[in-house]
Amino acid sequence: MGGGAVMMNPGADSATKPYESCCHQWHACYQICGTSKKTCDTTFESCAKDACGADDKCIKDIELNTMMMQLGGCKKFDEAQYQACECAPADKVASKREAAIRNFYKKNSPDHVDKAKDLATKADSPSKLAGLFKKLLLKYPEAIVIKEDPMKSMFDKIKLDDTKKSGEKADGDTTEEDDSASDEEKIEL
Repeated sequence: MGGGAVMMNPGADSATKPYESCCHQWHACYQICGTSKKTCDTTFESCAKDACGADDKCIKDIELNTMMMQLGGCKKFDEAQYQACECAPADKVASKREAAIRNFYKKNSPDHVDKAKDLATKADSPSKLAGLFKKLLLKYPEAIVIKEDPMKSMFDKIKLDDTKKSGEKADGDTTEEDDSASDEEKIEL
């Protein structure tokens, strides 16, 4: 999962959560130039609660994740917006919007590339373009590239190493050689 606080709970199970696709949409939303943080966060909460249904444990997990999002402030959002947005001279904006839409369709639905010009004309402001891309990502969720957060990977590895080490000591089968191998594994983090 991407690097936001939502999926950065190092003590959480690494199992798939019922609202995992909502997390992917949330991270993608942050990377849509012109969208608002409030829109992304509110959409995530609604999506996640719908995905949890009546599962109390899932809902409590969402509440914790929502609190973590709020405590995280705006840094992740601001960084994502900075990377996603490109300044362009006024006379180039319309062609840049059309190119962005065309590129999306080329990658995700080549049969619909011809829609780019009309959609770019309708999406004549940053907020309208952001709304269009949010809709496109909902329609084509496979367009979201999911990258493992290196910090989450590191926490998962530490947790796995600790679990293995605890299991070895509990069994009483460890030897001097086994302990040194565990130490070497820890160094590779």
